[in-house]
Amino acid sequence: MVLCEIKGLDKRFGGIHVTRSMDFKIQEGELSAIIGPNGAGKTTLFNLISGFIRPDKGQVFFMGRDITNMTPENITRLGMVRSFQVSSIFPDEKVFDNIFLAALSYHKKNWSFYKTNTAYKDAMKDAEIILNSLNLNEKAHLWAYELSHGDQKVLDIAIALAMKPSLLLMDEPTSGMSPDERKRMKVLLKRLHEEFKITIVFIEHDMDMVMDVAQKVRVLVQGQLIAENTPEVIMQTQSVIDAYLGEDGF
Repeated sequence: MVLCEIKGLDKRFGGIHVTRSMDFKIQEGELSAIIGPNGAGKTTLFNLISGFIRPDKGQVFFMGRDITNMTPENITRLGMVRSFQVSSIFPDEKVFDNIFLAALSYHKKNWSFYKTNTAYKDAMKDAEIILNSLNLNEKAHLWAYELSHGDQKVLDIAIALAMKPSLLLMDEPTSGMSPDERKRMKVLLKRLHEEFKITIVFIEHDMDMVMDVAQKVRVLVQGQLIAENTPEVIMQTQSVIDAYLGEDGF
């Protein structure tokens, strides 16, 4: 089943053509990567899909619904959740509270000192499940700023999970991570896909990550989709090899 469809997506910033008549479909249950050199339009594509910027032409459909002109907040409520290259955590809140506040938002509730904990039991339960699933339970009492860079990225994913996404868009989940942290992220993405049954599309420069995790790879060059296939086929596709000739990796 097609979960998200991008039709003729086109965007310019001044004289720069950032995406050019982009067309592709994201299948339900997909675990895929988007790769491309700097300036290829990868993050802009995510911004267009998730409503942070509006296209000049084209449409985005999610679960059969046209979401092209929807706000990011409304798109999130439909089940498409975005995590960013720079973690969007609340550094001055406890780890548990970061997840709990996101869960409250999902359940359309606001925190009040005048309400008992039973009023928030659904959000508290969700937060506890996510903490345990992502192995953050022993760090629940810490301030978010006390976490390592890798754990802050995991917390960012935990916040996204609290919104119960059916589609998770991740912009460079291993950015700035140490080799050990990258290994942990590989395992985590596979677990999210298998255990939480989430469709995941991630932007990534680390080709080891792409080859080990992604089932499908889409390649962008100068705002155009030039290839879409399994990692093994992509690495042998001549147009991809030509596009990256002289590039220091992806």
